[in-house]
Amino acid sequence: MKYANLVFLVILLVLAACSGEAYIRVNNNTPGSILVSINHNADEVLLPGDTTDTYTVSVSRGIVNQIPVTASGEWLSDYNESIAVANGDVVVHRIHPQQADLSFINTSVDSAILRYENTRYHYFAGGDSVRAMHTADGNVILDYEGRYIFTRHEEKSWFPGERRRFELVPDACEIQLNNIHPNRAVYYVFISPSTADTWGEDKLGANTILYPGEGYIWKAEGGVRWDMRIEAGDPHPDSALFAYEFYDTEGCAADFTWIYEFPTIFTPLGMGKLSKTGMADSVVLKAHALQKTFPSGGPVYRIEKIGKKNTGLAKETAIKK
Repeated sequence: MKYANLVFLVILLVLAACSGEAYIRVNNNTPGSILVSINHNADEVLLPGDTTDTYTVSVSRGIVNQIPVTASGEWLSDYNESIAVANGDVVVHRIHPQQADLSFINTSVDSAILRYENTRYHYFAGGDSVRAMHTADGNVILDYEGRYIFTRHEEKSWFPGERRRFELVPDACEIQLNNIHPNRAVYYVFISPSTADTWGEDKLGANTILYPGEGYIWKAEGGVRWDMRIEAGDPHPDSALFAYEFYDTEGCAADFTWIYEFPTIFTPLGMGKLSKTGMADSVVLKAHALQKTFPSGGPVYRIEKIGKKNTGLAKETAIKK
């Protein structure tokens, strides 16, 4: 019995010689309140800038001990860290923000979509806004587009703990050609900025014809004066075509749909190509060009096809030329 007690006493002495203590405090370095737990103790509320009381934790002598710290809060995403301490250490562990407070505002009158860091999507109605907490690492990738916003890719230097505001600004308009002629189909459409001397390529494409009562929409760069030339004839492919032109003097502001009605605003010029089966002429000079050539290296304007549309379905934002 005396031997057993002696063994037990020796074990206690060895444990005492191997055990020690460390002293830990945690500081809230985020802009908001957090809940923090040290070494699995009960959660403690910390206001911004506050520091906990000192926690005494048991450690093993002669080695580096890992003491768990967990925290949650508005500016944190998944905080689960370990503090490395040795016997006798006094440590202040600072919890820094992991997320940024971001506001996205769609300044367009119509819908838009934004993709954050290739993972999270935000959908906007016209004039809508979204505020959300997002993980930020100093190089944030944004991809967005909308009805009146061309597809954009941007990189932002946003960091955790920051509050940022980002606006989706409309830079495009829609050009809608409505064929309201009672018996002529539109075979070719040329759309060109007023600064250009040539009409460019046919914007309808080889397989598209606009019959009476049909329309077509293009997404075009806003703030540009867009001229238009069309060639129309009877609704069969071997008909003779007649050319019509419209020269814009007002410009097409972004965030609107601009309606060009054929034949209402167009000036007839006479005979055009023989039929839709012929090749589109991409070097047709404008009437005011005086035989100039299109300047190489000139400004490049953006215009994209959208598709056909019923001529009676214009939205409130549509404005007739």
